[in-house]
Amino acid sequence: MPIQLTVARFTNFVQGFSRRSAIAIAAIAAIGCGGGSDVTGPPPGVTAVASVAVTSPSTNLLIGVTDSVALGTATAVATPMDANGSSLTGRTVTWSSNSTSVATVSSAGVITAVGAGTTNIVATSEGKSGQVTITVSRPATATVTVSAAPANLLVGVQDSVNLGTATLTATAKDAGGHTLSGRTVAWTSGTASVATVSSTGMVKGVAAGASTITATVEGQAGTAAVTVVRPPVTQLTVVPQSSSIKVGATETLAVTLLDAQAHTLTGRLISAVNNSPSIITVSGGQVTGVSAGTGTINFASEGVTTIATIAVTP
Repeated sequence: MPIQLTVARFTNFVQGFSRRSAIAIAAIAAIGCGGGSDVTGPPPGVTAVASVAVTSPSTNLLIGVTDSVALGTATAVATPMDANGSSLTGRTVTWSSNSTSVATVSSAGVITAVGAGTTNIVATSEGKSGQVTITVSRPATATVTVSAAPANLLVGVQDSVNLGTATLTATAKDAGGHTLSGRTVAWTSGTASVATVSSTGMVKGVAAGASTITATVEGQAGTAAVTVVRPPVTQLTVVPQSSSIKVGATETLAVTLLDAQAHTLTGRLISAVNNSPSIITVSGGQVTGVSAGTGTINFASEGVTTIATIAVTP
């Protein structure tokens, strides 16, 4: 019986202690939380934020422009104020955007345009918020200019890549003169039989003549004139121009055609006339000695001529 009494008293003691502990913990929690006051509020004795004013140097931002930093971003400023409208300092401000598909905002208040539309940029401090409305637009193309082509594109030249092609660029601008980016450019040639143009603006000479290359962006067009030239032959060389071979031996002659700028020419008709068929034979640039003596060959192309001399020995 004494043991049962002890157990009962111990149980009552524990239950009483638990109730007192719970009350004490609740009281401490209430004190620590300020009696249920706003946890975002200022410490005791510090003036509370009553409102937040938000400003931005620009409320109209652009996308699809080359200068995306200057035209597509802005740094907003949040000013917490007390009930009298006086500015408060040293307060934490958090930033958010109501539509991040239109514009985002960093923790420092830097707004970045993302897509066309309107959104509110919100600054919050101690439970109070202010906002600024930002409009993002994608300006339409107003003008298109095309870079000038080289003075002439050449056809019938060996270095057709460097001399016969050129890559043009199209620059689209909006009504405000801002250079635009990310726009689709459609390229066309007015005379494809003279010059063609690729989807990237690369123009290639086809035949002598003139053509107009047009770049179109969002219904606006710009043009560049292209002239294609087939330079005439001004010089004809044969290597070797003089040679000595034995009867029955062969010599290969290489003929080169040049224009006035020393560009090697291609696709030209070259005639070779054997003046000494009893001494040499000529076939496809191959000369064969037939009998002893001196033979000559006349080469001509577009009115330019030269003579090769072949001495044949026994």
